[in-house]
Amino acid sequence: MMGDFSKVGMKVETAKESGNNAAHTPRLSKAVKKANANQSVQAYYDEVNVLITGFGSLKSSTNPTHNVSWNIAKSLPPALPANAAHPTRIRIIVHSQPIAASYNGVLAATAQIFDTYPPADLVLHLDTAADGAHYSLLQVAHRADYVRPDTTRRYADVGGQPGYWSDCRDLLRSSAAPKDVLTRWRSDAPHDTDLRTSTTTTHSLSEYQLYASLAHVQNSSRNQDLEWNKRTMVSSMLMPAAEDLQRTKNVVISLVYALVDSRRFRGSDYDDDDD
Repeated sequence: MMGDFSKVGMKVETAKESGNNAAHTPRLSKAVKKANANQSVQAYYDEVNVLITGFGSLKSSTNPTHNVSWNIAKSLPPALPANAAHPTRIRIIVHSQPIAASYNGVLAATAQIFDTYPPADLVLHLDTAADGAHYSLLQVAHRADYVRPDTTRRYADVGGQPGYWSDCRDLLRSSAAPKDVLTRWRSDAPHDTDLRTSTTTTHSLSEYQLYASLAHVQNSSRNQDLEWNKRTMVSSMLMPAAEDLQRTKNVVISLVYALVDSRRFRGSDYDDDDD
């Protein structure tokens, strides 16, 4: 049975094995120390599994745009070691291929991901925002009203959605606690990085992907699938399309630490007072 964070018996690489993360120096700010002191640990655990995805190129005949999220995802180290600032060892599992930037591609990849990989404690989807200059953690996602075509010039097919979507609310919300995560993220990310959380719905492909994963996790819980259940945290992050790759990689690593640490010290249930 999977608890707040499961152990699935997988080898976790040591700090030496994940040496490409050596440049990431942990810091524990006063704000984070205060948060840790004021919040009781929900469950003790030694290691967690984080599953990360990235989108492929946004190819269309009228606007070919490269999506850097896959380059960032596949460059991440296989493990993040525990240290004084971050007491949990983290194993990173990157999906084997980029997600096709289409509605059907998202649905197919969602089914494949949850059927193929061992249980993860955190699923983090990465995408780029072509017109954005900041990093944003998406908090909410709608089931319907995706009126814009994808890169294949096709629209979201309501009839093609999994049947269990109709059992879910129209608006689903990530269980990440936005204020707590943002405090930790800002404490550890590269200096002067514009980091935000967002509850604004744009009915984008990223939002569609977030809904698909949240709905799948909720359906697994209803079916008493104790491997993938509603305790699995699902999040989605948008990054600037024209940002330095190494800087972006460090921002993503900082977010992974922030999400895991927040889950450890704060818990997983969303609190409206924390919005």
